[in-house]
Amino acid sequence: MLKEIIIWPTEENKGHERGVFFEKLANRIFSTQRYKVSGNVHVTGQEFDLECEHIDRENERCLVECKAKQSLSCDEIKKFVFSVGFNNFDYGYFLYTRSFERQVAGLISELKGDERYRNLYFWSADKVIELLVASGTISSFDNSSEELEVHKVILLYSFKGIFYVSITGGGTIPEYFTVYHANDLSLIKEDDLISEIRAYIDELSGLENFIPEIEGSFEKEPQREELDTVTQIQSSDSWDDYKPASLKYFVGRKRQKDKIFGFLNAARSNELSKRVFYIDGKSGWGKSSLMSDLRERCRNRHYKNKFLSVVIDSRSANSNNFLPLCYELLINKAVETGFIPKKFLSIKIPSSYDILSHDISKDLLSWLEMESKILVLVFDQFEDIFRKEGIFKSFYKFFLDVNNIKGDIVLGFSWKSEVNIPIENEAYHLWQQSRDLAFRITLDEFDASESKAIVRQLEKDVSARFDIDFTRKVVDNAQGYPWLVKKLCIHIKKQVNRGLSIEELYDQDFQVEDLFKSDLEELESKEVKSLRYIAKRAFNDQALDVTELDEVVPSDTVQSLIHKRYVIKSGTKYNIYWDIFRDYLVLDQIPPIGETYLIRQPINPVLEAFLTFKFSGTLNVNDFIALTPSSVGEGAALNILRELRNIGLVNYRSGDFTINVENDDVGEEYFKDYLNEKLGKHTFTIEMRKIEGRQIAISDLTGIIKEKIKTKTFATKTLETYAQIFLGWLDFAEINIPNLSKVVVRRAKNALSYTPQMNPTDVEAFLREVTTDQELVKTKREEKLLYDARSMGIVGFSKETISLTHDGEEIHAADIKRSRYLIAQRALKMEKIRIAYEALAANPDCKSREFKSLISSVLDGLNSKVYINKTSRTLFLWAHFIMEAEKEYNNAMHATGA
Repeated sequence: MLKEIIIWPTEENKGHERGVFFEKLANRIFSTQRYKVSGNVHVTGQEFDLECEHIDRENERCLVECKAKQSLSCDEIKKFVFSVGFNNFDYGYFLYTRSFERQVAGLISELKGDERYRNLYFWSADKVIELLVASGTISSFDNSSEELEVHKVILLYSFKGIFYVSITGGGTIPEYFTVYHANDLSLIKEDDLISEIRAYIDELSGLENFIPEIEGSFEKEPQREELDTVTQIQSSDSWDDYKPASLKYFVGRKRQKDKIFGFLNAARSNELSKRVFYIDGKSGWGKSSLMSDLRERCRNRHYKNKFLSVVIDSRSANSNNFLPLCYELLINKAVETGFIPKKFLSIKIPSSYDILSHDISKDLLSWLEMESKILVLVFDQFEDIFRKEGIFKSFYKFFLDVNNIKGDIVLGFSWKSEVNIPIENEAYHLWQQSRDLAFRITLDEFDASESKAIVRQLEKDVSARFDIDFTRKVVDNAQGYPWLVKKLCIHIKKQVNRGLSIEELYDQDFQVEDLFKSDLEELESKEVKSLRYIAKRAFNDQALDVTELDEVVPSDTVQSLIHKRYVIKSGTKYNIYWDIFRDYLVLDQIPPIGETYLIRQPINPVLEAFLTFKFSGTLNVNDFIALTPSSVGEGAALNILRELRNIGLVNYRSGDFTINVENDDVGEEYFKDYLNEKLGKHTFTIEMRKIEGRQIAISDLTGIIKEKIKTKTFATKTLETYAQIFLGWLDFAEINIPNLSKVVVRRAKNALSYTPQMNPTDVEAFLREVTTDQELVKTKREEKLLYDARSMGIVGFSKETISLTHDGEEIHAADIKRSRYLIAQRALKMEKIRIAYEALAANPDCKSREFKSLISSVLDGLNSKVYINKTSRTLFLWAHFIMEAEKEYNNAMHATGA
């Protein structure tokens, strides 16, 4: 029978009053040893140390330390030993109000066997109670007449009196408590006093006060209905089940699995001191699936004789009895599978605060050590424990015991990292200490290979093979969120089963809110109403219980929602399949998760391509090339059209691209308005808006792209180019982002926009001489001329030959004045040349040296002073060339009357 002393010194717990209380307690204990308190009483919380002197033997002094705490460490014993010796005490007495646990008991045994420490005495609760009985302070507790088994006896030494509190039950789990006067064992029947005692002793929470009808004997009543139902986590029957993934469908997480089994193997070989681990990750990142994988792997051939794991769904916890029931389940499972012998079924649990204190539990720990076996008890959804007032304290005590014993029982729990315990919550400090005691395993985002593994499960299910672009779209939009890649794949499966093609699915927006709305549209109105009710109850920590069915929600509707995988049952409670969906049902909002796609083309050619559809709503690639003013090649045309498809403005079917808007809407203003809304929901935009307290740099955006685009690894320069392109799109769409300066955007645009390399007269002369299929001569001068002419859409070239575009042919065939005019018009489409032209038109008398200050915006970000001066001079010459070409052409047209 386990014994414990609980000290309740004063109602207000004032320091002086506690000191007086502990001095009286010490004098009562040590009166039998002929000692009395002679020195100051030093009180810290529920602990004290004091000096005593012997009544008969002169100058004999002893040091007394009393520890009234939940857990004791070997270091505290060592400090006591040092204090006795260093301060030259004749004797030392160490009092503990509980039983000495495994590690501490082992150290005390060593000290008792060493002659150097024969003057030291270590008394646990049993010995202290024996001395109080010997002093006449209390009577000896006798349970021989009790029919119910006594699991534990507490001696409550308090300012209200001294009481025995017996915790009893008819089986493994404690059920009742009874309070007696400790001096004469008479029953306490006063409700107010019993309520005060229950409130002070945490482990009485959830137990029923039992007062026998006849004092001195118990009349055993029928066992009351259990308040807690212990439920193990469920695992999925298919890849698209919302329950935690079973071993068959579990993907990735190799690093985390290696860490878990590395930890278990180290505990098994006693290579580390910790015996608690926890999985830390955000909602929907696969914590429950990882726990399910752990449980099932413990059953395989390699591990089944080393580890046995039980994974509990913490959401089913209702009272302090939950933890004893979980331990009982672990023992029963271990016996059922033959992992431990049947004799351990007779384990009793003294109380919810003393799970491992029974003698047979101690025997079990010795047996496990001898057999090199580990029992693993894991609590999933552990953050729910904090929502149950008072329950966490018993868990905290269990954590301390498991870690201090350092035996072959290991605890694990999963923790939702976005849950923060308020500092004013009584569990805050206990939780911080618990985490410090535990081995942390962090779940991060999926990498591309893990997301693709889910996509492959979808492919196998629908008997299809997706092209690389569609797979990239799914993986990139999932952004590494395990729940989102699964949600997207489930959505795709539903759409495929309804007859949609992959081409049609590619053209859909993968907005999370739209996916959730789609889910609700599949339900009847009564089902939506019930679903929202269940969600609200769970959100408010008042999950719907099975006993309430048909009172508040029709049972057949709940069963329908379970069948459709919207609701899950955990023990007697009902909840929504995902916390994120639950929150959406209650709050009508989701976390800021945007669309993710990489924009590879600058804004101007994509705008130009959009405007091309003004001629026809449906174009194949050849039609598009023929109509676009830039006269691009097939590869470049497909890249630009892919960009329009990515942003949802065109669809692709059987070789044809079709615009998604009315013909009257095909214009620059519509394009800008559309992008303003579309890019406002882009992941890159959302992430940049999260940056506060400083200016956003181009490196911030490259980091975001690197993190969010999971399907490919890019070189640093390529990442910078994509960042510059995206900023150019944001600028065009007039999207404002706090802390993103105009300077950063301007420099990004300048880095990408065309800068002429040659003077206009050189380009003009080159275009008069070049012909289609002319052999390419790769001199440095010719490369610069080709760069200018191609950027303006006048020529194209392959590895060996030069070709004129449609505009190039027109320029080549025209007379000099018209040729110069056409070159000027093509040049004006280039942003930097246009800005230079407008600056000169506004300041026609400006000289070349003054011109640089007028176009500083397009020179910002250029690397060297020499290059800035050269670029300014070249732009000045192009601006003059355009003005003269326009004047000449207009005069000629006027002369002919055109």
